[in-house]
Amino acid sequence: MINIVICDDELQFRSIINTAIDEYMAKTVIEYTVSRFVSGIELLRRLKLSSYQIVFLDIKMNDIDGLTVARKIREFDKNVIIAFISANINCSLEGYKVNAVRYILKDEKLNANIAECLHSILYEEYHISKMKFDFFNGTREIALNEIFYIESQSHRLIFHVAMSKKESYTMNRVKLNEIEQKLLGKGFVRIHQSYLVNSIYILRIKRYSAVLSNGQILPISKKRYKEVMLATK
Repeated sequence: MINIVICDDELQFRSIINTAIDEYMAKTVIEYTVSRFVSGIELLRRLKLSSYQIVFLDIKMNDIDGLTVARKIREFDKNVIIAFISANINCSLEGYKVNAVRYILKDEKLNANIAECLHSILYEEYHISKMKFDFFNGTREIALNEIFYIESQSHRLIFHVAMSKKESYTMNRVKLNEIEQKLLGKGFVRIHQSYLVNSIYILRIKRYSAVLSNGQILPISKKRYKEVMLATK
């Protein structure tokens, strides 16, 4: 699950940005949430309590400006991705000092630029981890956010890959425990002895099952249930 934040004190732009995000994300298979804030102070308070991955942050707001908010965010979170949105391009250099990935203008290209920004974050240059795996048919480098889940089946591992036409890759003589360790801290959740799942594709937890965004339902073992609930909260 990708948690996205919009912080803008203008209702009109909160709605426009939200619509642009929804339109882009509808073209993907990634589960996401959008939280909207009218105040930088409110955002800072919530960020310290919740887990967010992407923040679309307005520069000029009434209570506290976006650059100040971004500096305060960086004091306790170095990883959250910040994209500034503003009607004025003059502050763009300051924005990059807090490692903002984009500076998006409030103009006629706003929707298109938000879509481009999200695409870069999710699939290209930003926040992407790639890893090489030795499959049955040779070594292949895969972006980790393209992996739906990894399945252990009859002494082999099957990688179910979201963005590939092939859809799955097979690995022999490797245990799922080894891959789990290799992917530690990369957003994967071990839900069962036979399944290691990318948490961004978990739609919801239903009883002892994980419902994925592609419609598949995978079992969650009782001993891992509490851990899965915490990891996908």
